[in-house]
Formats: sequence, C-alpha cells, structure tokens
Amino acid sequence: LCVVLCDPSLPVLLLEEWADGVPVWKLPLIIEYLEGRESSIRHELSAAKGKGLVLLRLCNEILRRLAKSQDSAVAGRLLV
Repeated sequence: LCVVLCDPSLPVLLLEEWADGVPVWKLPLIIEYLEGRESSIRHELSAAKGKGLVLLRLCNEILRRLAKSQDSAVAGRLLV
C-alpha cells in the first residue's frame, strides 16, 4: 500500500526554488533533469492547476535567464 504524503507538485516546486539560486551555467543541468524524468513529471499533469503551473513558471524563468546569456542551444532544448 502506497500512501502519498506530499503534494505531487513538490518535486517541481523544489526544482523551481533551486533554479532561482543557481548560476546560468548550471541551468542546463535542470533541463537535463527535466528531460530524463519527463514521464514521471507528466504523470497526472494538469495545465490549469498544480504541477502544470509550477512547471510552466519554471520553464519561463529558465528561458528568461537564458535569453540574457545568449545561450540559444539550451533554450531551444527547453522549448522542445
């Protein structure tokens, strides 16, 4: 029997908080993490609430920071 003890959006929330404090050169690590765990992140993903909104905020923040650093290849991976 598996009991969920936390909100399903907690991992993405923690990733969002971590992304706020890391330097731009470490942002590709976050994108690699998202790509590697795409299926588990997409599980029960709703665009209107919870994990979907947090993921959208995270991606927009990363794109905003990457635009300043002229790192178009990494930004393109995130957009895909």
